[in-house]
Amino acid sequence: LPVILVNKDFTKEKDMLKIFNKLTIVGAAALILGICLAVAGVKELIYINNPAVNIYETTDWSVLENGTHITTELDYIETFFYHRYNNKTGEVAARAYLVPNLVFTEEGVYIEEYMGVMVKAADGFESYDAAVQNSMKWWNDYTGEVDFPRPTIKIDGYLRKMKEVEYESLVKYISYMWNISEQEAKEYICPYMIINCDTKETKKGILGAGGIMAIGLATVLWGVISGLRRR
Repeated sequence: LPVILVNKDFTKEKDMLKIFNKLTIVGAAALILGICLAVAGVKELIYINNPAVNIYETTDWSVLENGTHITTELDYIETFFYHRYNNKTGEVAARAYLVPNLVFTEEGVYIEEYMGVMVKAADGFESYDAAVQNSMKWWNDYTGEVDFPRPTIKIDGYLRKMKEVEYESLVKYISYMWNISEQEAKEYICPYMIINCDTKETKKGILGAGGIMAIGLATVLWGVISGLRRR
């Protein structure tokens, strides 16, 4: 039988295949980016699905661990001790406020230890600053006319171990305020930071990461399937 040769231009098919390959690469990049952004969000979701602890009902903070799910309403807050700045703008990106473990006895009130609560600028410092003012009014009152601060800040989050710079800042603050050595100051520190997940900024970040992952995955699948069809 005679062999029939057919001259066909495969340029269009090759161009389309290149496009599908590029889309697949772009989709894979978006998927990887989404996964990276979602790591923190997934971690937070795992933490806050664990059994919750109210720090005010746990008198011994030494039993707390990194990642412990915390639910409470903060009442007494004793100013901030650390700032984190935006490297590009130089503006304050976050503050760490002091949360003391107050112990009430017949003789009076004393502070057993401190931990911190990290607050992003995007979530606003106003409610924390107001709580600090109310706390200081009560602490400095010797007439008994000022009521103990009412809970004003809802917390549903987890504990993160303090970074070295945060820990050292707290050590220096306690040493200065109490007029004790830095070594002694360390004895009054529970080295954890409260990370509140019950904020619009955190929820927005988790949803955004999930959206990027979904778009990336859809783009990868579309590119792969379309490429296979063309072949």
